Amino acid sequence: MSETVWFEQVDTALIDFIIKGIKIGYSPIDVRVRKPDEDFKKEDYPLISLYNVYSKRDDFRRCFEPVPVEKNVETKTIVMEQAALPYNLFYQIDFWSLQQSQMNSMLMQWVSLTQGGKDFNLPVIDTGGNSRSCYCLCKDDFKKSDLVDGNKRIFHSFITYRIYVEIDENIRISEPMITDVGITTKKEV
Repeated sequence: MSETVWFEQVDTALIDFIIKGIKIGYSPIDVRVRKPDEDFKKEDYPLISLYNVYSKRDDFRRCFEPVPVEKNVETKTIVMEQAALPYNLFYQIDFWSLQQSQMNSMLMQWVSLTQGGKDFNLPVIDTGGNSRSCYCLCKDDFKKSDLVDGNKRIFHSFITYRIYVEIDENIRISEPMITDVGITTKKEV
């Protein structure tokens, strides 16, 4: 059974995390995943958008050896599982509003929700239906990039996180196992 955490699982987890934790007035904020191949649509503000900037294999966290998961002494076999392949997904979280007060409120709630905004554990459900956590590490502080069109201003702030995930397809193989070790020595009488 697969136990992978990848884009879909992180997208779903981030949306749930934000909707439960950030509100304008008493209403949850609108959260959308921004796709690179889609045109920008007319947006309703305030809004938080998520964007996967890029992904990278994390060889520092990688275990190159298979992991023993089961052994049978009677049949002299061991089941080895390919270690999960760690990846880092880099997400940009964009905060959008038409009013400075809404922007201030969203940023304050985000910092509170993430206990300072620098790093936090994101609750996710992997592809096998198991509850897990992904460590999210802030890559930089908030940046501002407001858009001005005539007399209309759209307030925009964003922050980027490295999210630690893994591809774990539970690939298993059965191999023979040594159960008895005999030592022969030459005895002189």
